[in-house]
Amino acid sequence: DGDRLYVAAGDAGLRIMDVSDPGAPFEIGAAPTPDRAMDVAVRGDHVFVAVRYAGLVSFDALNPSAPAPRDTLPLGDEPLAVALLGDVAYVASGGDGLYVIDAADPAALSVISQLPVPGYAQGLACGADYLYVAAGSAGLRVLDVADPAAPYQTGWFTTAYARGLSVDWRDVLLADGFDGVRLLRNDMIVPVLLTEFAASWRDGAAELRWRLHGDADPAGCRLARREAGVWATVAYVTSSLGSPAVFVDGSAPRAGARYGLLAAARDGGESLLGETVLAAAPPTPLRLRVAPNPFNPRTTVSFVLTQPGQVSLRVYDAAGRLVRRLHDEPMPAGDHAIGWDGRDAAGRPLPGAAYFVRLVTDRNAQASKVLLLK
Repeated sequence: DGDRLYVAAGDAGLRIMDVSDPGAPFEIGAAPTPDRAMDVAVRGDHVFVAVRYAGLVSFDALNPSAPAPRDTLPLGDEPLAVALLGDVAYVASGGDGLYVIDAADPAALSVISQLPVPGYAQGLACGADYLYVAAGSAGLRVLDVADPAAPYQTGWFTTAYARGLSVDWRDVLLADGFDGVRLLRNDMIVPVLLTEFAASWRDGAAELRWRLHGDADPAGCRLARREAGVWATVAYVTSSLGSPAVFVDGSAPRAGARYGLLAAARDGGESLLGETVLAAAPPTPLRLRVAPNPFNPRTTVSFVLTQPGQVSLRVYDAAGRLVRRLHDEPMPAGDHAIGWDGRDAAGRPLPGAAYFVRLVTDRNAQASKVLLLK
């Protein structure tokens, strides 16, 4: 645990070592246990020791030179190993099987449940929501402990005599008696599962939302857009399991796009977690405005284009007759303003009346009523 090593030292009880210099470790603290200390697990400054013939003993090691006992929970005759997963402690107790302990308060340990385990439970390790039990002649037993009140066996592996083990995520290193050491893998673990992935338009940009679940945070994620048959990088993003994530892509094509979320794999490659489709962008308000209104003799028509394209700006009378073409050519994106002098296409002054200015683009249209005073 960092620069400290906690040792279950048999008849010598609990020993705490300083290993900041691995070549010169030294003891910084110790505490006796009611009987033989068989195994130890640590959470922060709290230490839990499986003690043969006594049970599970908790210590406060805030001061590592003088660890203080907090509670002792009797667990039969053979507590041989202990492992922690969150606020829950698991104790392998030989022929008694497995004890599940509420260790949220180290000063008030209590049994949540007990589960028989084939063989002789003598080694424990946790990985994701799985508990691995070295069960002697019954080999390796794999338990799902997502619900600590109801653990159940999900798999096993027959070995010569499983004595002890260590787990790194999905990989299990098992001490197997006279057969030596085995390296096993739990393929029931799905590293990362994409449970939500959606794309929508918001304020003229693409908003991507997703949520990850699984058994380990990905080393990194790449948000990409499908272009010319490949996943073109949009951004490298961070995601935490269970938490919603949001990214805004201001460069999204208005015709729509396909997005993918890819996770970095431990072998250096990538895995595609999922895809989502961004629909074509809805028509964007042109923000058509005519000012002054009413006017005499001139007014200005202003509007905004979010993308370049063909623009038609025309004036109609109240009967729907075209009286003037103000613009009928392509225009770049941005803010625009076009003046009108109250005259028709032939340059003749129009009578005072209500007229309608109509703006048409490739993707939208908008009209505004204007009053010419005489």
